[in-house]
Amino acid sequence: MSGGRQPSQRGLTLVELMVAVSLLAIVGLLGYRGLDSVRLSTGHVGEQSERHQQLAMSLARLGRDLANIVGPGQELPTLYDASPAGLSFLRVAAPGQPPRRIGYFWEAQTGGLVLKLWPTPEAATPRVEALLTGVRSASFAYLDGDGRWRGEWPAASATLPRALRITLELPEFGHFERIFDVPAAN
Repeated sequence: MSGGRQPSQRGLTLVELMVAVSLLAIVGLLGYRGLDSVRLSTGHVGEQSERHQQLAMSLARLGRDLANIVGPGQELPTLYDASPAGLSFLRVAAPGQPPRRIGYFWEAQTGGLVLKLWPTPEAATPRVEALLTGVRSASFAYLDGDGRWRGEWPAASATLPRALRITLELPEFGHFERIFDVPAAN
């Protein structure tokens, strides 16, 4: 038998417990929203990166093809079409192969930049490959020997344009312009 006092036992009241749970819920919600924001940002950055890569690869291919354009003086015409909507030309193929006719065009109906590949220079129907989608507008211009940009280049011309300028309007990047040298023109 002990005659002393018992220590008081104190627990959490219901109000204190509810406040603790509420604070935990608020901290959890803030953490979730932060993580969700990071996830969305990562997805957006990934999409933008993929779009940049698609644009860079399309323009690099055009640059390589222009660097390998067949120069004037061949039995076949070098340029078949050179208008504001696009151009088609002969490109040097693999060794021992005849030149290949290819073209780059903007198709307003689909909003895309396409690559057209003809099986032979004289063939009427090309195979079409999409290069860049979601293009609001595109135009091609050609630099003449006097340093003036022209909207069209005569297909029957004995000379090639000194440079090609492609202007694209893309939803993500706005107005985008790139100029390519045409080495065979020099």
